[in-house]
Amino acid sequence: MLSVLFWNVMGRRIEALCANLVHRHDVDILVLAECANPAAVVRALNRTPGGRVFHWHRPGTANRLAVFSRFPATEFVEVESAQRYTVHALTTTRDEFLLVSVHSMSGLRVRVLEQTEELRRLARRVAELEDTRGHTRTMLIGDLNADPYDPRMLDAVGLHAQRLRQIAEQGSRRVAGIEYRYLFNPMWRFLGVQPPEPQGTYYRRKSLHDTRFWHLFDQALLRPALLPYFADQDVVILRDDGTTSFQKTDETPDKKVASDHFPILIKLSYPGV
Repeated sequence: MLSVLFWNVMGRRIEALCANLVHRHDVDILVLAECANPAAVVRALNRTPGGRVFHWHRPGTANRLAVFSRFPATEFVEVESAQRYTVHALTTTRDEFLLVSVHSMSGLRVRVLEQTEELRRLARRVAELEDTRGHTRTMLIGDLNADPYDPRMLDAVGLHAQRLRQIAEQGSRRVAGIEYRYLFNPMWRFLGVQPPEPQGTYYRRKSLHDTRFWHLFDQALLRPALLPYFADQDVVILRDDGTTSFQKTDETPDKKVASDHFPILIKLSYPGV
């Protein structure tokens, strides 16, 4: 089982909470956005005597992500890094696996047009890397600062991330003579659920007519090639580490204790891990 955990930690020094989550859920790869002190995180991850050794994979390009794994750099290889994404190839498995970690632009700071173009560029670059490496066994995970139903998530020239397996499993579709690959977005299953189920990963209340309150900005997306190894219930939103709650009494994220985002965890029954 391959387990990947993502959390936007909002710059807070909550490495102990991160370590608790990793050990409780037997996480293989930890991706953090807005991580203020990666060195402290890797120390916390390796504090348990006799536990698995974790490595901090420093990006070749300074960016907004910190990636840690139980795999050494010779087996979890950086393919490419940019300001807002990093691509790693896991080579220990029978078939190489690509992980794209992302922290997209916030709509609080830039226009929607900028966000849309950024995700379109990312989608093109991921497809180019897949062509170069000769496979589409790819997971994309991170804070996309977009909900699953936003046009930039569904657009063919964007991430093209579909709600239904049956559609994603078709692999791709042709638009105006150009073939666009699908991603499958399992985070759709959290939309429309009622408490006590998680309502999203991020909450923001605004005094505007168009206020959605809960958002699913933090997402894990899969290419169809990985769907045989994934069950829908194997992606979860985490609201505690077994000891400390990450939410307030109204069930919104408690940024005084943890972060303004909830972490997400996804597992794949990937061969060779």
